[in-house]
Amino acid sequence: MNLLRSMGQLLLGPREAPEQVQARRVPDAVAVATAITEIAERLHEDERERENIMPLLQRLPESLQALPEIARQQAKLGEAIAISLVQSRQRDQSIESILERIAQGVGQQTDTFGLVQQQLDLNHQAAQRIAEAVATLAQGVGDLSSGQRRNSDSLVGLLDRMRDRDETIGKIQGRLHVWLVFSTAVACGSMIACLLLAWALIRALT
Repeated sequence: MNLLRSMGQLLLGPREAPEQVQARRVPDAVAVATAITEIAERLHEDERERENIMPLLQRLPESLQALPEIARQQAKLGEAIAISLVQSRQRDQSIESILERIAQGVGQQTDTFGLVQQQLDLNHQAAQRIAEAVATLAQGVGDLSSGQRRNSDSLVGLLDRMRDRDETIGKIQGRLHVWLVFSTAVACGSMIACLLLAWALIRALT
């Protein structure tokens, strides 16, 4: 009997008391329960992930079918952008041409105003020479004798008419000067307005 017990201990190991067996089995049960809980939680998480992924997978064929349409729309958008760039460049060139014509017109107006000013200067010089001649003539007339009074009266009348003519020439010169200043102001205002309009168009296009 002792021999059988010894052989049993060699094969099965030393025999433990019931308390030791119960103490050893309790931790194993807790570990198994914990593992089962973790497995259940992991399965639950996997199920939620599958639930979240399934709608995406269901919409995937629609997204794949929409890819050609998206590519076509992007191609049309690229063509529209290219056309817009070409049209913008054409508008820029048209605005540049308008500005060049405006600059040429302003230059021509400036040349015309220069010629008018030269003519006014010449008229003023002529009026000064006439005034000097009249003054010299009046001085000579004053030295005439009383016998030449009638001729002097005629000359005085001539001088009066010449003075009236000088005054008329002066008024005309004044009006021409005012017209020149007004025309210059209008031309400058027009040029500034055109430049501001062109600048506004360029800003609007860019």
